[in-house]
Amino acid sequence: MLPLGLTAQEAFLHKALHHQALPFNEPTLSGSFDEPGPRLSPIQEDLIRAGSTGNFIAIGTAYNIFTILTEGQNQVSWDEELGSVIFVHRHNAGTPGGSGGLSFDRSTDGGETWTTNTGFSPGYNAGSFTGNLGNRYPSAVLYNPTGNTNPDNAYVAAVGPALDASSPDGSWGLVFRNSSQAEGSNVSEFYGKDPGDSEYFPYGLSETADGSLWYISTVRNGTGSVSADSLNGSKFKLWKGTFNSSSSEFDWNLVATLRPDYYTFLDGGFLNRYNTFTYNLAFSPDGQTGYAVIIGGLSSGVTTGLSPKPIVFKSTDAGNSWNPLPDFDFATLPAMSDFLIGANQGEGPILPYFTTLDATVDEEGSLHLVSEVNSRFTASTDPDSLYFIYLANVQPVSCIYHLITSNGSDWTASVIDTVRMVDGALLNPGSTDLSVGPNPQISRSVDGSKIFFTWAASDISILTTNDLPNLLGRGYNISSEEYTFISNFTEGTGFDGVAFFPTMAPTVISSGSEFDYELPVVFAIPGADAASTAQFVYANGIGFNEADFGALAPAPTAGFTWSYIGYGGSVSFSNTSINASSYVWDFGDGLPLSSLTNPSHLFPESGVFNVCLTANNAGGSNTFCQDVDVVNVGLGDASLTSSLQLAPNPTSDLLLVSLDGTNEVTVQVYDVSGRLVLPMQSFRSQTALDLSSLPAGTYQVMVKEGERIATRSIRVVR
Repeated sequence: MLPLGLTAQEAFLHKALHHQALPFNEPTLSGSFDEPGPRLSPIQEDLIRAGSTGNFIAIGTAYNIFTILTEGQNQVSWDEELGSVIFVHRHNAGTPGGSGGLSFDRSTDGGETWTTNTGFSPGYNAGSFTGNLGNRYPSAVLYNPTGNTNPDNAYVAAVGPALDASSPDGSWGLVFRNSSQAEGSNVSEFYGKDPGDSEYFPYGLSETADGSLWYISTVRNGTGSVSADSLNGSKFKLWKGTFNSSSSEFDWNLVATLRPDYYTFLDGGFLNRYNTFTYNLAFSPDGQTGYAVIIGGLSSGVTTGLSPKPIVFKSTDAGNSWNPLPDFDFATLPAMSDFLIGANQGEGPILPYFTTLDATVDEEGSLHLVSEVNSRFTASTDPDSLYFIYLANVQPVSCIYHLITSNGSDWTASVIDTVRMVDGALLNPGSTDLSVGPNPQISRSVDGSKIFFTWAASDISILTTNDLPNLLGRGYNISSEEYTFISNFTEGTGFDGVAFFPTMAPTVISSGSEFDYELPVVFAIPGADAASTAQFVYANGIGFNEADFGALAPAPTAGFTWSYIGYGGSVSFSNTSINASSYVWDFGDGLPLSSLTNPSHLFPESGVFNVCLTANNAGGSNTFCQDVDVVNVGLGDASLTSSLQLAPNPTSDLLLVSLDGTNEVTVQVYDVSGRLVLPMQSFRSQTALDLSSLPAGTYQVMVKEGERIATRSIRVVR
């Protein structure tokens, strides 16, 4: 998102350009909630973030990150009967055929071990499909034919957008529909489009109870009149795939075409449909009830109609017919008014601005959505104002909402998490940097009795932008309407801060070895920039138990290790606590406490100090103490130390450093974390150090004469 200016002391006004532009173009490079509704309390800044152990496994790679960015992709698929999971992506880096080829990674033991880079675009790789300039953003289903028990005899079916050589700009317009047997044989390739339409971004690929595969896509045909059926995003197509056992491939048929009545506007000299690049499709466990959801603004909607919001079509006959649900004013939901900022700096109405979207359907046939929702800036009907949102520093920037409906009139909403930082940025050479948002995902248990969410967020105690995201998750029980605590799956692991763009399978694992419900999630670790090789990681063994629904986080367990930084009195502490959301360090030396996760500390003198760490979360507190033997404070060379004089101590500005003799010496000043805060200076006998720029606190002065060292603590007061 691009900051345009400061409209008030409390909020930035941003224009959400990533909803206006075509999604994620790859650059050209040479290389409190009122009832009814779920029972969930308002989210506070000290939100539970309970740790969870997991075995994170590096699987495939891709030439670049432009394969995993969109929330509507279902790139991970789990089959309970076969105990198998697959992840589809663009080719592993270095694979013949270039970055536009397609591969999948597969595990047949529940995610423990993987076979990577099974290709299923051999014709494209060989250059046989000259009209296709490259495959992008794939989704996949692991399909198990009736009666099969051998994982090798399952099939992988994938769909996604491809670049059309016949389009004016060589951009979007094709779709691919490929498949192969799971062990790599019987490859089928299709690169094309429905006659008369340029296809655009298939989303929501999933399998229904009768073995049918479904996805939703829209069209991108350029300009036209407001009523033109060929206008970009004017219609959405629902496709159904059926396995053909004779040909060992899938037969795809267009089942329905949806034409929502959008608000349209003039932008940049041409007409376009409003925000038509966020949509999804999902079916109930029995396959009878389906929902197609499109984020947009209805031309005849309620007062919030000009803000992007869910437009829903429903089927109750296994997808054969679809009908629109009533328009709804989402600003009337308490969860919206409690958290979002009113238009025009809070003086106007609440105008929820829906951005991301993922969908599932529970055992009762109700639709569940997860969406990041912002506060729209103005109530103006000026088309340009539709893209402006608040990014506030006194309220959440946005919220990740869980929304439920069965008929379009009974919507409820709850906040899964507040987003208290703006999107991060991933360097994208030759083009606009990629936004790094929370990428919320939703999934369900196979029977539809439980709903699960994942998203990516950085530590708000150290960052204001989402540049070091961790993988977080939460669960919801349909019958009890109870949530689990939030679990931070990657915090404290070797993958802390590198869980970019997570994608989760439509159904979770109900037969895991670690939890009652395990979440099949893959995230990406980018290279140096968006154009560099991306590494994908499978989060094996993360999830929740039945007892976690309605429960507070497990009580924390505090722990730490320590080591010397390299000179007297400075010690580094490594936090090994689990299930904790905040910390208090008492260093046992009378100096101020610390709330940092992994602090360093400068002790004022040598000795044994009993250091205590208290770890906290909403489930309780736990304290761990151990003795730290601090050595060499004020010591070093005895004769040099005896002649070192520091005055005045404490000081507020100038510090006079004196030594006997006339040999040249150096002096440096360090803070309590061991960081050099005053550059090295050379002097003979005496010098004055200007400490006026240093904040109040304890510092260490170190003097060196050749190999001889002397250290002494001082205090700066203000």
